[in-house]
Amino acid sequence: MPRISRIFAMLLPRILPIAISVVPLNDAITLTTNSGIDVPNATIVRPIISVETLNLFASEDEPSTKKSAPLISRINPTNTEIYSIMTNYYELIMKKVGIIALQGDVSEHVSAVERAIKNLRMDGCAVEIRERNQIQDIDALIIPGGESTTIGRLISKNNLGAEIKKLAKRGIPIMGTCAGLVLLAKKGGDEAKKLGLMNIEVERNAFGRQRESFEADIKISCIPDENYHAIFIRAPAIKRVWGNVKILAKFEDRIVMAQEKNLLAIAFHPELSNDSGIHEYFLGLMKD
Repeated sequence: MPRISRIFAMLLPRILPIAISVVPLNDAITLTTNSGIDVPNATIVRPIISVETLNLFASEDEPSTKKSAPLISRINPTNTEIYSIMTNYYELIMKKVGIIALQGDVSEHVSAVERAIKNLRMDGCAVEIRERNQIQDIDALIIPGGESTTIGRLISKNNLGAEIKKLAKRGIPIMGTCAGLVLLAKKGGDEAKKLGLMNIEVERNAFGRQRESFEADIKISCIPDENYHAIFIRAPAIKRVWGNVKILAKFEDRIVMAQEKNLLAIAFHPELSNDSGIHEYFLGLMKD
C-alpha cells in the first residue's frame, strides 16, 4: 500500500467521528470483507470528506492481491461505493485471531475470543484455521486443548508447523492451552510432534488421568485483581523454565502458566471459564 494510503488508514478512525454522517444501508447489515470474514452490524457511513481524500484510501494503484475499492467519482457516493470502501477499511483495521481447528476445544476458544473482543471493544474476529493459506495474515494464534499427539500430527500433515514457527519469529502472539502447551515446549511430552518454541520442559498428565480432573482458584500475576477459577483436565505442568520465560501462575508448587515474550503457555482450560481475563490479556499482546 502506498505510504499516504497507510497514513490515511491509521488516521481514518480519528477522522470518521467528525467527518461523516451515519447512513445505515439497512437497520442491521453484515459487511463481508475480501477475506470472507463477516462483520455483523457494521456501520456503513456516508462520507462528507473530499473525494480526493477518499480516493487515497480506495486507490486502484494499491499493490494488493485483493480487489481494491472503486474510485469515488462524485461528492455524494452511492451506497455500493461506500460499502466497498468500508470493506477495505475493515480488512485493514480488523484483528484476526486464529484458532487451530484440527481437534480439541475449538468452538469454546472461538466463543472466548469473541467475548474478549467485545469486552475490549476491539474490531476483531475469531478465525478457524485448518489450512496453510489461512494462517499467514492473522494477528494472533491459539493452539487449543485436546489430544497433543493428534493435534501435533495434524499440524504436521496440514503443513502448518513451519507457518506457526514463522508467526512466532515475527512476534505474533501464540497461546497454547493444555495440549497446546505441550506442543509449544522444547522439552518433554515426547510422544507429541512438538513445535519446540518455548524454553520450557513439560510433563504430560502431571495431575493424573481424566478422572483426576479438577477445578481450583489460582493467582495469576498478569491478572492481579482476584483469584482465577481454573479448570484442569488431564492437565500437563511445566517442570522447569529457562531463558526469558516468566512464570505467571503455579498450583501446588507446579508451574501452570508461563510466558516468553509473545508466547503464552497455559496448563488449564481458560476457554471453559466464564472469566475472559486470560483471553483479554492475550489479545493485549497483539501489535497495533
